[in-house]
Amino acid sequence: MVNNGSEDETDSILKELASDNRVNVVSLEKNLGVSGGRNAGLAQAAGDFICFLDADDRLTPESLEARMKVMKTRPEVSFVDGGVRKIDPIGNELSLEQPRFEGAPFDELLSLSGSCFIGITWLIRKKEGVVYRFNSEIKHGEDLLFFLSIAHSGVYTAIDSRIYEYLMRPGSAMSDLKGLEKGYQTLEDELGTWNQVTTGQLSQFRKRWKKIMVKSYLKAGKINEALRLRVS
Repeated sequence: MVNNGSEDETDSILKELASDNRVNVVSLEKNLGVSGGRNAGLAQAAGDFICFLDADDRLTPESLEARMKVMKTRPEVSFVDGGVRKIDPIGNELSLEQPRFEGAPFDELLSLSGSCFIGITWLIRKKEGVVYRFNSEIKHGEDLLFFLSIAHSGVYTAIDSRIYEYLMRPGSAMSDLKGLEKGYQTLEDELGTWNQVTTGQLSQFRKRWKKIMVKSYLKAGKINEALRLRVS
């Protein structure tokens, strides 16, 4: 559990939880951002599996057990996902998304189809030689870039049940459309340096993310921003 430079009662609460020897608390003196905090946790993670849980979100009671059953019976699988329920701050359901993809996830992630990427929800089997680390320079889209960086290490699948509840706040990253657009552009720039990404794949990625942003701007009533992207 990473205390990412909090200034409230988090530290004292975590000290109580740390009396359980299964809990390893990492306290950072200052906030290192989402990626920095996750990297601090990854550096201390000693288990064979990784699963993230952000402070505002919740795992369902069956989330880990149900997915570990898949890991134990299917050694070729490295990533197990499931249904994600998005809720508002008072608990109202905004959407329920169920991934359906099965297979090697790299190309599917690049396509931005959403069939195997809803958020930081994967249960991951750690593999020798794979670097599990977020790019702390990227503020939007860091989850997608992280999954792309490890996507060649195995097969993705999803169970047909809800595994994660994601809290949508008015000031969340997904509601910051300009930041989200900048994140997609930064992702494109980063992927352009990867040898495993072809020119054709990069072009399709660019077309897809611009289409997503045009729809997002239109939905928010920002017509000029949508038109700017359509002609760029």
